[in-house]
Amino acid sequence: MPMVPHNQDKARWFTIKDLERFSGVKAHTIRVWEQRYRLLSPGRSRGNIRMYSPDDVQRLLNVSLLLNIVPRISAISRLHSSELKQSVDAVSDPCLKRQKALHHLIYYMYRDIEKFEDVLDACVQCWGTDITLEHVVLPFLEKASLLSYKDKTFETHFAVTAIRRKLILAIENVQSAAISEKSAVLFLPMGEHFDLYLLYMAYVLKQKGLRVFYLGTNVSINTLQNMMETNAPDMLFTFIPQNQKFKLQDLASFLKQQYPKTVLHAVTCNDSENKKLNNVRFIFYKEIKMFDLRQYQIDRFATVDKQLSN
Repeated sequence: MPMVPHNQDKARWFTIKDLERFSGVKAHTIRVWEQRYRLLSPGRSRGNIRMYSPDDVQRLLNVSLLLNIVPRISAISRLHSSELKQSVDAVSDPCLKRQKALHHLIYYMYRDIEKFEDVLDACVQCWGTDITLEHVVLPFLEKASLLSYKDKTFETHFAVTAIRRKLILAIENVQSAAISEKSAVLFLPMGEHFDLYLLYMAYVLKQKGLRVFYLGTNVSINTLQNMMETNAPDMLFTFIPQNQKFKLQDLASFLKQQYPKTVLHAVTCNDSENKKLNNVRFIFYKEIKMFDLRQYQIDRFATVDKQLSN
């Protein structure tokens, strides 16, 4: 195996764990495919760790896609790179086409940010905003580990900014059929700055007809208190990233003392997280689309009828 250059500025290199996360193929299986079929040609770091190029990533992603059609790795591994690309380009199943778009986002994030944005635009044009966000963008954030912002590379900054623009545009263009009287404040507590998923929550809740006040990131308890005294929202929403920096207990205690009727919804990346705070409702992030506003809804017309009858 060739040695990976010590200066990695000109090429991004990935570990086998990165490839596992991107493709869904187990690291053990990837190693078997390397040994048995010479599927990939990793280099070695100075610490003798397998390192993979973006082209290795692309090849593995193409292989993982085709395995949904031709479930024989021995047959797929014999395909030349150009033949592999042709087979992937010919995919017509809608689900696999969305998976292919997701794979393009992973590859282009490290190879060509302009094409990254082109893929996003093409997805919105083909499937619309809702399907693109739910079935392409969110899975991409999961596989690229962008539900929390640990990767500080310039590629990540470009990708996050591009997606953030799409989310803000989507929020501005939402037209809900039914507008609720209920309102919600969305915020991230002090120390939290990464708001991609919070923006997605704003999009979903606005779609459901909720009046959304987007307070933003790094919000202190004093700022939150001032907001609540002015607008008196019916509910609060926050997002707990994979590596949270704040103590939810402190926030829950403050709300219980000052605003006992206001429910805090904590959207979490961890479905098994401790959920014993009485005035906090936990929502697993993959289930935010299923949030049921009817549990808070007031029948406006029934209220009006009652007032008229009096």
